[in-house]
Amino acid sequence: MIYYLPKFWYAGSKKWGIPSDLPFIEGKLQRLNMANQKVASEQYEDIYKHFHNCGEWRKARELANQMLNDIANDYGITLKDYEQMIAANDDDSENTQFRVDLMIEKAKKAQKLAKPRIHFKELKRA
Repeated sequence: MIYYLPKFWYAGSKKWGIPSDLPFIEGKLQRLNMANQKVASEQYEDIYKHFHNCGEWRKARELANQMLNDIANDYGITLKDYEQMIAANDDDSENTQFRVDLMIEKAKKAQKLAKPRIHFKELKRA
């Protein structure tokens, strides 16, 4: 689960077909615990902003992403362990989502039934 994201990252370019760095950032942060996510996000943001404000946009992306990759490899769970954890939890995700959707629909119906109603049959106009 991701608790902290950097406020600034490369959002991609439609003109040149360059994808955003957000999926990479999320993938690396998911491998870290909450405290390390906060530190990594702040460092990523500082590095990216520093070089971006200096006009070195490519270097900003390169160094910030490299730093995040190094932190994830040093302090996070291994990629193999992360993939095994995701695979173990994927079996129930469809069933869980189905149950959540059913509960949401039941709650919506209950809210509609709980609303006060005005019955006009009893009222007579003069």
